[in-house]
Amino acid sequence: MKISEMKKDVGRALRLRPHAKQVESYGTGVSVWSSSGPRPVKITADTDYLWYVDAVDEKAGAVTLTCRHTGHQITLANDNIREYRTPDFLMLRCQLLLEESEVRIEPV
Repeated sequence: MKISEMKKDVGRALRLRPHAKQVESYGTGVSVWSSSGPRPVKITADTDYLWYVDAVDEKAGAVTLTCRHTGHQITLANDNIREYRTPDFLMLRCQLLLEESEVRIEPV
């Protein structure tokens, strides 16, 4: 998708697909072994919050989105955005994980 096409969407509310996931807690199991040892299982829930297009930086090829419900903000590079679909969907190539005050990006 061309980032320049999103300049008209600044201020607009969009729904993300896949849904952003809210990390609710950490379970007692082990999800993966890594060089630093096991990592705890994350228990997540899908959200369907509206995300607002705050800024479009054509030069950097990035879009800044904010979830006003949670206060999370993320700047996504062009390679993480698949397409826009009517009426208000932003299709992503990544999964957003909302952890406390930060947003992490995982590839899908």
